[in-house]
Amino acid sequence: MNLNDLIEQRGETKYSLSKKCKIAYSSFTDMCSGKTSLLKTSSLNVLKIASALDMTVEELLAALYKDEVKDIITVKMDAELGKPKKMAGKQGGSKDASAKEAGSDDGDKKPAGRQTATKKTETKASAKNSAKAKNVVKTTALTLEDFGAKVAFKSNVNRLIAIKGEASFIEMVKAGKIVDKLFDDDRYEDCCYLVDKIDALSSKNHIKKNPDYNFVREYKKEHR
Repeated sequence: MNLNDLIEQRGETKYSLSKKCKIAYSSFTDMCSGKTSLLKTSSLNVLKIASALDMTVEELLAALYKDEVKDIITVKMDAELGKPKKMAGKQGGSKDASAKEAGSDDGDKKPAGRQTATKKTETKASAKNSAKAKNVVKTTALTLEDFGAKVAFKSNVNRLIAIKGEASFIEMVKAGKIVDKLFDDDRYEDCCYLVDKIDALSSKNHIKKNPDYNFVREYKKEHR
């Protein structure tokens, strides 16, 4: 289970809960999808989310991480309170694993050789994929400054589409996180216009609509 599942069970929406917690929506969606673990966020944010869901921190972490919750709470809270970390029973195993990897017998050397060959293969594959990506679309990130003054936002959107090309424009907006920045700046009208334009271009070019913009689509439904 991830945070998104838990929110749906509680009958909430990501948009309303992010506002209630006063956490930037882009950061909140990463937490909901599991892209960003709650273990890597501040205890204050975890507490805000737990309170918004009418749960204790322990209940929230237990729902998301189950059996790991005891160690998680101990380590996370101790670290943020400046106490020594406690990972009883786990550090020993980690040291044993490290000692095995550093072993010098023949049994240890052969896997190392295979790992080196695998890394070389992965590096070549990564280079080929990067080259293909560059040939398809140059994903230079756009900035809010590229769209000019607020009063000319719509005309500048159309100007950038004409200059960059439809597919490239979609990728550049995504790379620059323009939708998130507009929303966080309370520029809701411009944000909705941009998502509508991207959706239309995506449909025209047979590109799958970006699910990361669902929060804007939900906002439109709630404020019609």
